[in-house]
Amino acid sequence: MPCDCKFMLLAEELVIQILLNLVVKDILRCKCVCKSWYYLITSPSFIDEHLKLSNSKDPYLLVDYRSTSQGAMKDRVDVLYPPTIILVSHETLEEVDRQVMLSSTSLVNMDLAMESYTLGCCYGILCILLGYFVMRVVLWNPATREAKVVPPTLYSCHPENSILYYTVMFGFGFDAKNNDYKVVAIQELRWKRHWKNGLPLYAVEVYSVRTNSWRLLPAGVLVRSFTPTGRIGRDVCIGGMYSWLLEGEEVILSFDMENNVFISTPLPSGINSIPVIMVYNESVAVAYIDNYECQPCNYELWMLGEYGVQESWTKQFNFRSMCKVNRSTLIFGIWNNSDIYLHATGPRELKLFESTTLWPATRRYVYRPKIKTTSGMGYI
Repeated sequence: MPCDCKFMLLAEELVIQILLNLVVKDILRCKCVCKSWYYLITSPSFIDEHLKLSNSKDPYLLVDYRSTSQGAMKDRVDVLYPPTIILVSHETLEEVDRQVMLSSTSLVNMDLAMESYTLGCCYGILCILLGYFVMRVVLWNPATREAKVVPPTLYSCHPENSILYYTVMFGFGFDAKNNDYKVVAIQELRWKRHWKNGLPLYAVEVYSVRTNSWRLLPAGVLVRSFTPTGRIGRDVCIGGMYSWLLEGEEVILSFDMENNVFISTPLPSGINSIPVIMVYNESVAVAYIDNYECQPCNYELWMLGEYGVQESWTKQFNFRSMCKVNRSTLIFGIWNNSDIYLHATGPRELKLFESTTLWPATRRYVYRPKIKTTSGMGYI
């Protein structure tokens, strides 16, 4: 569409190159320049090209945390601020931005100070759980400062089901085949008539952003019993796969967002302590401390080559710590494929290997801003 302003004097190719190199915040301002720029910036091809360019640049380290109220309330762990993130420079590890989940039209009736948990960060979108017994899912784009509340699951929409099911786990990811963000909910059916061979059955629902609706997967898609845990380092989001490290079992359970199927992968043999799951080289990895009784401890990190194949695990690191650790210390993640972070669950500190303290934290992710998601979400 022709532009009736002085910017029409610029060649279209030059305009595109200039806009592609802007940060998301500045690009969104440029939508107001003229109609042609608006349609250009909101076109799927421009958004995809900007995301590819962003992926080639150094990402941010995103730290997700919940801080308690200040002053007289500082010892009240049940008084929390809304979900907050910190963006950290790739090069200097210095804070470059701090953002609280702001109220928007979709969040105006929600209590943002309730308990929250970040499921993952996928292509610029954060998936956050709000609540404890009754959980709501919110998709949040920090770049545009907009959020979308996911509707309740099909089971939770019926009051008579409230005592019949329990949502065990949520997952989040991107279905590249259908250009769609998805949320998966695993719900345990609690009535004895829903059990098989003495074990509970599960109802699995998948939410699609494109259709803004939940779909119940066929019965039997998940035929196993398990006990998940919400502790740090027990689940991870990698593109179209969301994986959980199950409690008390030497197995990773993964959900394929494209094909709506589960895949179980046994852990590497010989792990003798509780591992954590993380992303390493864009792949699932697990890390653990070899022997707490021997100080300094030995750390190991294994990377998965193929989902469902135990033999595809390969050891990437085997090193000795340079500081004393205890059972509350976990390998929190790998930054820049070389820097190792430890998480001390007691004082809730994130530490660089060699004991450099960074921030109070609950989760950390690699984050690359995105202008918008799929068409079903609008500008979020």
